[in-house]
Amino acid sequence: PGLPSPVDRSPSAEATASPSASPTPTAPDMMDDDGVVEPAAPATVSTAPAGPTPEHTAIADPESPTADASPTPQPEPSPGVSLGAGSWLDLGLIAALLIAVALVWAHRRRRYTPRKPTPRLRLDDPTVQPMPPVITRIRRALRQPAPTPVQDTDTPNDAADADPATHQPVPDDEAATRTTTVSPPVTPALVNPVIEVWPPAGLGLTGPGAEAAARGLLISTLAAGGLDEPNGRGYVIIPSGTLATLLGAAAVNVPDTPRLTVTGGLTDALTLLEEQTLYRTRMCFDHEVDTVSGLRDADPMAEPLPPMVLIADTTTAHARARIAALLTQGQRLDIHGILLGAWPDGDTVVVTQDGSTRPADSDTNRHGQHPADIGRLTVIDPAETADLLRILAESHTGDPQPPAPAEPAPPPAADVRPDTPPTDDDEPPHNEKKATPSIDLPESHRDAATDTVAPHTEQPTGHTTGGEQPAPDLPHDDDGSESPPPDDGAGAELGHVSLRVLGDARVVDLDTTQPLRGKSLELLVYLAARGGTASQEAILEDLLPESPASKAPHRLHTYVYNLRRVLKRTGGAGTYLSHPGQRYILHRDTVEVDLWQMSDALDTANRATTPADRITALQRAVDTYQGPLAAGKDYEWLDPYREAVQRQYVDAALALADALADQPADALAVLTTAISHSPYTEPLYRAAMHAHAIRGDTPAIRDLHRQLARSLDEIDTEVSDDTTSLARALVHRLDRSHRVGRDPS
Repeated sequence: PGLPSPVDRSPSAEATASPSASPTPTAPDMMDDDGVVEPAAPATVSTAPAGPTPEHTAIADPESPTADASPTPQPEPSPGVSLGAGSWLDLGLIAALLIAVALVWAHRRRRYTPRKPTPRLRLDDPTVQPMPPVITRIRRALRQPAPTPVQDTDTPNDAADADPATHQPVPDDEAATRTTTVSPPVTPALVNPVIEVWPPAGLGLTGPGAEAAARGLLISTLAAGGLDEPNGRGYVIIPSGTLATLLGAAAVNVPDTPRLTVTGGLTDALTLLEEQTLYRTRMCFDHEVDTVSGLRDADPMAEPLPPMVLIADTTTAHARARIAALLTQGQRLDIHGILLGAWPDGDTVVVTQDGSTRPADSDTNRHGQHPADIGRLTVIDPAETADLLRILAESHTGDPQPPAPAEPAPPPAADVRPDTPPTDDDEPPHNEKKATPSIDLPESHRDAATDTVAPHTEQPTGHTTGGEQPAPDLPHDDDGSESPPPDDGAGAELGHVSLRVLGDARVVDLDTTQPLRGKSLELLVYLAARGGTASQEAILEDLLPESPASKAPHRLHTYVYNLRRVLKRTGGAGTYLSHPGQRYILHRDTVEVDLWQMSDALDTANRATTPADRITALQRAVDTYQGPLAAGKDYEWLDPYREAVQRQYVDAALALADALADQPADALAVLTTAISHSPYTEPLYRAAMHAHAIRGDTPAIRDLHRQLARSLDEIDTEVSDDTTSLARALVHRLDRSHRVGRDPS
């Protein structure tokens, strides 16, 4: 009544995407080297200054109170990370947000409309744009090692010894152990541990961090709950005036999610709460229980009644009485309240700018547990909140959301296509035989200097783009100057290495005499994804955004030196990576990249003059694809390229299946493999249904529809009406043709 029905299927922010489509990120897995000078260390997590010691680290401290001195047990504070701009998020929320990001990408694959295959990566498509900067900051904060006094005093030689890339990855079971210990986001709910200290009449927030904490609770409530936790998916009711207070101008264009209801005013919000209170009370009465928790225990198959949270301003005395009465009665019904301002009817906490809490002066004389025992609340700024709302809304609904308000764009760079002849400053080495694959990019994705591909254009403050200084104590052979280095001997055979980036990123038959550093491999993948070339400015921005400005070029030289040494040891003498001007170029005559081979095959297919030649080229392209770009890696810059490459493969597979329409068995082989790589892309299933229909295989069409339904259930959505209608029409046609004895084709 008055709200979206709790039984509506809205994809949850914690529904886990299929591993075959994309590895689901987990917040606590910080195993990713930064490739700089710090030794491997666990991610920085901060806990509240107050609160008990976790049980697994509880050690007697002579200066701490004894167990007898502790009147009541208190919930442990959630660890979290700071984003550097005044925001702090608990790890439970971070885990939910990263799963929501995986869901967003999965839904975008589901919605993808195939196009004609092309050798160019379509990075100008809005649906492959990277996630908002707040997600990058979250991931970066998770990887940040614990600070040490010598963190920034190492030399490149120290870096070679301390590079985490030279160590073995964290075992999967260890990562899983860390994952399972993460608490849910801090939000009021009967299924959340925080309910032990949550006041029945609602929680008031005061202090300099009150609004930021309210934003944090808003996001935490919408992010809570998973695919298997329909009773944990929080719903928020908020008056428009309160939302404007929290979000500012961003409140004008609120993302559309059924889990957020914005009312015209407080009266409307309270009316909705009263309706929900009556509805839930009646359900409890029908099951002869007093609480929603009792209802869930008595009938696990009953309609889900998720937590409902009111976020509003404190107001006049009569309105306060109505709020307090509703919330006091509603807590047993999983209805809760968060009030901006002092709240004498419940409890009030004072929130500092970093999220730390303490009881308000009016609550200091109260006995027992207090919400301030939580220790620290998530605090988020308005811009980050608006971005996170868009991510959560898309993960809930599976539908695209309105973009953020556009900022004034910088003057566009000169319109130079990537496949036009290079300028004098960008002249490739004389031994580069052919142009590298080109990529369609919007202006915002091009290097400021030369209009070549890069995920970002803004250069981090302090990054230098001038002349480089060679790393001290490093040999200077193969120094990357504009002229290729001399061969190791007269008439020496040209070296050659093979790089695989489709699937597990690796150098084939890698010489392990000198380990390949993690950042060196990332640089290699980066250049391969960008067609073989990138400016130093773009590399510093995308691979080393957090490095001190004075050290970023120096560290890049360290990785380049390591990469050159490993490639030469693997492939023999030759020029693999050169550095003309302020650019880095991966040479196609010495480096073979499977991504480039797929691009070349698609180019050949588009130029083919006979159907047979086109089929051969398309087959070569789809056979080259062995999995997502750099599968298993979570490089900050990677997502748009990975999605664009996967779509390139889907386009090629569908085009090949269409060309093989008169060979349904061969077409099905192509489509079956493609479905395993992209299990949420419905056009692949529809094409396979057509192929089965040509073969007259009615059970296979039904099985395929069920398979699609199971796959989409992983992301909490359903098969589209178009696909279901197609399956029914094909089955009906086959059944009718069998009855009259006709050829179903």
